[in-house]
Amino acid sequence: MLPKFMLAENNQERIGYLYVVHNEAPRFVLEGDEEDFESDCTLYWIDEPKLTQEQIDELVSEAIDFMYDEYDAQESIYRDQEEDDDDDDEEFDDDEEFDDSEEEENERSINIKYVYPSK
Repeated sequence: MLPKFMLAENNQERIGYLYVVHNEAPRFVLEGDEEDFESDCTLYWIDEPKLTQEQIDELVSEAIDFMYDEYDAQESIYRDQEEDDDDDDEEFDDDEEFDDSEEEENERSINIKYVYPSK
Protein backbone atom coordinates (compact mmCIF):
# COMPACT_ATOMS: atom_id res chain seq x y z
CA MET A 1 0.00 0.00 0.00
CA LEU A 2 1.29 3.45 -0.89
CA PRO A 3 1.67 6.18 1.73
CA LYS A 4 -0.93 8.97 1.76
CA PHE A 5 1.65 11.50 0.49
CA MET A 6 4.94 11.21 -1.38
CA LEU A 7 7.48 13.88 -2.28
CA ALA A 8 8.91 13.95 -5.80
CA GLU A 9 11.10 16.04 -8.07
CA ASN A 10 12.08 15.69 -11.71
CA ASN A 11 15.14 17.75 -12.57
CA GLN A 12 15.31 16.27 -16.06
CA GLU A 13 11.97 17.87 -16.95
CA ARG A 14 11.55 20.85 -14.62
CA ILE A 15 14.44 22.09 -12.52
CA GLY A 16 13.61 23.74 -9.22
CA TYR A 17 10.10 22.35 -8.75
CA LEU A 18 8.80 19.95 -6.13
CA TYR A 19 5.75 17.72 -6.29
CA VAL A 20 3.66 16.40 -3.44
CA VAL A 21 1.65 13.39 -4.61
CA HIS A 22 -1.59 12.55 -2.78
CA ASN A 23 -2.29 8.84 -3.29
CA GLU A 24 -5.75 8.58 -1.73
CA ALA A 25 -9.01 9.50 -3.45
CA PRO A 26 -9.29 12.08 -4.76
CA ARG A 27 -5.71 11.75 -6.01
CA PHE A 28 -3.74 14.84 -7.00
CA VAL A 29 -0.25 16.25 -7.52
CA LEU A 30 0.66 19.60 -6.00
CA GLU A 31 3.48 21.36 -7.84
CA GLY A 32 5.44 24.32 -6.52
CA ASP A 33 8.76 26.14 -6.72
CA GLU A 34 11.25 24.66 -4.26
CA GLU A 35 12.35 28.13 -3.09
CA ASP A 36 8.84 29.46 -2.31
CA PHE A 37 6.44 26.55 -2.68
CA GLU A 38 3.32 28.26 -1.38
CA SER A 39 3.54 31.42 -3.47
CA ASP A 40 2.67 29.78 -6.77
CA CYS A 41 1.30 26.22 -6.60
CA THR A 42 -0.50 24.23 -9.24
CA LEU A 43 -2.83 21.46 -8.13
CA TYR A 44 -3.27 18.75 -10.78
CA TRP A 45 -6.26 16.55 -10.08
CA ILE A 46 -5.93 12.93 -11.13
CA ASP A 47 -9.45 12.10 -9.91
CA GLU A 48 -12.44 14.40 -10.15
CA PRO A 49 -12.77 15.97 -6.68
CA LYS A 50 -16.15 15.72 -4.98
CA LEU A 51 -15.14 17.96 -2.10
CA THR A 52 -16.02 21.36 -0.74
CA GLN A 53 -13.47 24.15 -1.07
CA GLU A 54 -12.84 23.87 2.67
CA GLN A 55 -11.99 20.16 2.30
CA ILE A 56 -9.69 20.92 -0.65
CA ASP A 57 -7.94 23.64 1.36
CA GLU A 58 -7.42 21.16 4.21
CA LEU A 59 -5.91 18.54 1.85
CA VAL A 60 -3.57 21.13 0.35
CA SER A 61 -2.53 22.25 3.84
CA GLU A 62 -1.85 18.61 4.81
CA ALA A 63 0.22 18.15 1.64
CA ILE A 64 2.35 21.22 2.38
CA ASP A 65 2.78 20.21 6.03
CA PHE A 66 3.91 16.77 4.84
CA MET A 67 6.49 18.37 2.54
CA TYR A 68 8.02 20.46 5.34
CA ASP A 69 7.95 17.52 7.78
CA GLU A 70 9.63 15.30 5.18
CA TYR A 71 12.42 17.84 4.66
CA ASP A 72 12.95 18.08 8.42
CA ALA A 73 13.12 14.27 8.62
CA GLN A 74 15.66 14.16 5.78
CA GLU A 75 17.80 16.81 7.48
CA SER A 76 17.71 14.77 10.68
CA ILE A 77 18.82 11.62 8.85
CA TYR A 78 21.70 13.44 7.16
CA ARG A 79 22.72 15.06 10.43
CA ASP A 80 22.75 11.66 12.19
CA GLN A 81 24.84 10.17 9.40
CA GLU A 82 27.32 13.03 9.68
CA GLU A 83 27.64 12.51 13.42
CA ASP A 84 28.39 8.82 12.85
CA ASP A 85 31.09 9.58 10.29
CA ASP A 86 34.38 10.02 12.17
CA ASP A 87 36.27 11.03 9.02
CA ASP A 88 34.23 14.15 8.29
CA ASP A 89 34.26 17.12 10.67
CA GLU A 90 31.55 19.06 8.81
CA GLU A 91 28.37 19.51 10.86
CA PHE A 92 24.90 20.65 9.91
CA ASP A 93 23.62 23.86 11.42
CA ASP A 94 20.46 23.24 13.49
CA ASP A 95 19.19 26.65 12.38
CA GLU A 96 18.81 25.29 8.82
CA GLU A 97 15.72 23.26 9.77
CA PHE A 98 12.44 24.71 8.60
CA ASP A 99 10.67 26.57 11.38
CA ASP A 100 6.96 26.69 10.68
CA SER A 101 5.90 27.82 14.17
CA GLU A 102 5.14 31.34 12.94
CA GLU A 103 3.06 29.97 10.06
CA GLU A 104 0.99 27.81 12.39
CA GLU A 105 -0.07 30.92 14.29
CA ASN A 106 -1.15 32.73 11.12
CA GLU A 107 -3.47 31.45 8.44
CA ARG A 108 -1.61 30.32 5.34
CA SER A 109 -1.76 32.39 2.22
CA ILE A 110 -1.40 29.90 -0.61
CA ASN A 111 -1.76 30.88 -4.25
CA ILE A 112 -3.11 27.82 -6.12
CA LYS A 113 -4.02 27.26 -9.75
CA TYR A 114 -6.33 24.25 -10.26
CA VAL A 115 -6.03 21.87 -13.21
CA TYR A 116 -8.88 19.35 -13.52
CA PRO A 117 -8.76 16.01 -15.35
CA SER A 118 -9.99 16.09 -18.92
CA LYS A 119 -13.01 13.98 -19.68
